[in-house]
Amino acid sequence: LIMRRSLLLILWLAADIVLFLGAYVAAYFLRVGFIMSTDFPLDRYLQTVLVVSPLWLGVMWQLGVFRLLRVQGDKRNLLHILFACVMGSAMFTLAYYFLHGQFFSRLLLVEAGIINLILTSVWHLAFDQWQRKLLRKDPPAYPTLIIGCNRETEKLVAMLQGLVKDYPQLFPEIQ
Repeated sequence: LIMRRSLLLILWLAADIVLFLGAYVAAYFLRVGFIMSTDFPLDRYLQTVLVVSPLWLGVMWQLGVFRLLRVQGDKRNLLHILFACVMGSAMFTLAYYFLHGQFFSRLLLVEAGIINLILTSVWHLAFDQWQRKLLRKDPPAYPTLIIGCNRETEKLVAMLQGLVKDYPQLFPEIQ
């Protein structure tokens, strides 16, 4: 169970870095074009994106975006992703300025931030659905815990025990 959660989290982090890189590269080619520019070389640009990407992940981590039980479609979570994308653009701007000097285009930054926001939001929504299905597979990663004792919980426990008796093939470890 722990392995499944760890692998999902590692996959999630790796995919977010790839999406961050992809968003900034796509913005570069949208703004500069597919012909390599000597005024604004791709290698310096990519170096800066690679330097900033772990920092961007750190911002998202601190905001709690990578919690497996967090609903990614929640308004608060989407606002956290928006904030992280703005921070990523700001960090990229500062890093590029201090590493390489004058920047090429402010529109490139806006495009990169918007592409990053869209890709990250869509990926997190899709990943949320996918990881919920995986974590609920047999055996579930977060089994049910019943706390307290009243009539309602007694009925629930009786119903669950009846399911175990009626469908033993579904619950082989309880037999």
